[in-house]
Amino acid sequence: MDSAGRVDYNNGTFSTNFGIFTITTYGVNVSCYAIDANASGTYPIYAGQTAVPGASVTYDAATDIITINLGPNMQLQNVSEPVKVEGYNTLPSSRSSAGLFTLYKGTNLTVKDNNSNYYVVHLDVEVCNN
Repeated sequence: MDSAGRVDYNNGTFSTNFGIFTITTYGVNVSCYAIDANASGTYPIYAGQTAVPGASVTYDAATDIITINLGPNMQLQNVSEPVKVEGYNTLPSSRSSAGLFTLYKGTNLTVKDNNSNYYVVHLDVEVCNN
């Protein structure tokens, strides 16, 4: 776990924006992170290895709420469930498939969690290059 309360999984190639984590890079190992629910924090959203300006995920430990801020450079993809959140009491040994997430799937950018110890946020987004 790093000083920001994120737990790093580096599990090879995957092709989706993993929320507060790293996104779409075929053929390159990318990382994803789990939020440690013991502490509040704000985490950047990455496109590849670059944090997207103005985009972040904030976790409030007092209210157990995740707030996603896409900023001026990102938008949700036009799919039925572009926001997915899963909670864990113990960390999984590898990155879970977002399609199997059960805590939340939909379009809301604010999600009330379920008192888990860790959360993973998956976003299907587009980065707007101005």
